[in-house]
Amino acid sequence: TQPNQQEDVMDDVQNITSAHIAIGAIACFIMGIFVAALVSIFYMKREWQG
Repeated sequence: TQPNQQEDVMDDVQNITSAHIAIGAIACFIMGIFVAALVSIFYMKREWQG
């Protein structure tokens, strides 16, 4: 039974790693959009003032 348990643990670790990578990618994507929006708003405000 021990080898099977180890395989299950490895599967769990792989699943968790995949989830973390996916969450990280989504977080980076959202942050990128957020930063781009802030930069464009800042730039537009400068354009209006100038």
